Amino acid sequence: MLSWLRDNAKIFLTIVVVTFVLLIFVDWGTGRDGSGADATNVVARVGDAELTPEQYQQHYMDIRNRLTGAMQMSGDPSPEGEIAALHDEIEQAAFDEMVNAQLRRDFLSHHGWPALGVEEAEAMFLQQLRLAGVEDPRAMLEAYREDPRYSQLLYQAWEQATSIMFPAHVRLGALASMDELQYHMDESYAVLTARFLLFTGEIRIPSDEELDQFYHDHPDLFTDPPTATVRYVTVGVVPSETDTERARATVDSLVLSGALPDTILLTREQLDTFAPGVFEGNIEAGDMSPLFRSPSLVYAPGLSAWHAVRIVSGASSSNPSDPSLDTLRIAHWEAPVYPGQRSIMDTAWEVEMEAESLLSQQLPWSDSLQVLDWGELDVDSATELGGMPRPLKVFALDTLWTDDMGPLMYVPSYAGSYPAFVVARRLEYSGGGLLTLEQAKQDGRLLLTASSHIQKQTSMAEAERALAEMRESGVTLGSYAAGESLGLQSTPEFTVASVRQAAFGDPRAYGGLLSSPDFADVALVAPPLEVLGPFRVGNNAILAEITTRTSPPMPSDPMLLAPLYLTVQSQTGVSAVWAQLEMLRESEGVEDLRQQFYDAVAASRADTTSSREPPPDTGYY
Repeated sequence: MLSWLRDNAKIFLTIVVVTFVLLIFVDWGTGRDGSGADATNVVARVGDAELTPEQYQQHYMDIRNRLTGAMQMSGDPSPEGEIAALHDEIEQAAFDEMVNAQLRRDFLSHHGWPALGVEEAEAMFLQQLRLAGVEDPRAMLEAYREDPRYSQLLYQAWEQATSIMFPAHVRLGALASMDELQYHMDESYAVLTARFLLFTGEIRIPSDEELDQFYHDHPDLFTDPPTATVRYVTVGVVPSETDTERARATVDSLVLSGALPDTILLTREQLDTFAPGVFEGNIEAGDMSPLFRSPSLVYAPGLSAWHAVRIVSGASSSNPSDPSLDTLRIAHWEAPVYPGQRSIMDTAWEVEMEAESLLSQQLPWSDSLQVLDWGELDVDSATELGGMPRPLKVFALDTLWTDDMGPLMYVPSYAGSYPAFVVARRLEYSGGGLLTLEQAKQDGRLLLTASSHIQKQTSMAEAERALAEMRESGVTLGSYAAGESLGLQSTPEFTVASVRQAAFGDPRAYGGLLSSPDFADVALVAPPLEVLGPFRVGNNAILAEITTRTSPPMPSDPMLLAPLYLTVQSQTGVSAVWAQLEMLRESEGVEDLRQQFYDAVAASRADTTSSREPPPDTGYY
């Protein structure tokens, strides 16, 4: 028991810290400090509304509980450590959710939406019963009123009705036009070509004075973010014999009960690859396989599964000498071998017991665990971890996590296969910060950055000068290039969607014009042969013009047009809701008063502690 408590000490410490924070909100947050003195009781101000620590705590716990529930639903046996690592992110999400909720309430009140009560909630619930196809929804509602869970069901209906009012109001005023539909179609399907001039600015070494001035003018370019190096090990969850036998029994039951199978068409060669050695010699319609284990055909290919196959029909290939090409239609039953909760829990316990040993080895090895992956990662705020769990990055950069061992992290499906656990150790941490002038000079960053900046500026200046000359003289890009003996280049055919996709992975457009997000924004709306730009591409600049643009015709069939329009309307509605919230944040003036609240609590507690009289001296130690 003591060993188990020691191994889980970090989780207990986390629970104590979280409980302590919640007690701050519950007790001190109400303005009570034990002495009757008042403390600041506001964590945010939205317009004229003051939001209290109790509201903040409620949103924090709601998000925490939702996240915990989602992790548990995915099979995570103990998400407490991961939740602790995400504490700061949950706090910020709770603050944003609390502020947005107040903004929505004020907005709806301003536009005359009524506050919903029990009557409206029952009306919502009644409508849900109608939509569910209940023949007599009012009788069903009366029956529900006798259910002890009726108040909970009514509250859920009230929550749903309340949550849809704001987006419903905004979406009604943000209906997509046919022009937006055409733009959406053109973005993906319109084929364009363009031609362009590339301007490459001066490349020179700045003087010492220029370097010093550039350093002082651009401190952000010489400020390193916090970074960490972590060693990680990924351990897979292996299904137990019990899990395997459960899947086998499921397939057997499906076959015996006459459950509807999948019908699959494949060649004899594919069948032999999928079920090696199961069917020998000639195959005839009606042949039934024994139960066999093989990779899944229906679910993720990384899963193992039990199968049963019956031959429905067959057709010879055009080459009688090669029966491997014969086509077979099979009836197929399958049950994947999933690890049960017990297997996941057992693996979690073993990983926790062996985490120190695994992370102390350059090549981790375990007699009882399946090590899938290991390595070391350099992590900063911009690092994309791919399939690694989010808490790994948070743990690596969290200065409040004093232990170099991170929490046990759960991956519901590793590389499309079984669940896995990740353990990590922080090897190094650097808080980053602004480099000194001498450091920036010594590592060469100042010279390289300043030279690159000068080239970018001169490239853009040359392109802007050329653009001004073209507009003044009224010549096209081609005429200007011929007059100045410049090389005019042409792009291959492209779509705006392809340019946006390239720009997503190359935001500074080092890949050229077809990686420029600014060019993508104007390519569909600019008139042909109008000079556009300048566009910054890496250290260079480009002036371009659209030479051809072929748009797809608008579908005349309503059956084709309707889903296209609904897709555009959905995107327009979502964008409008978030844009409305951002505008409300700016217009209402949101104040974050959390730090003032924490300071007031600390000061109140310090005053309370200092005002208490010391206990009398009884003579005992």
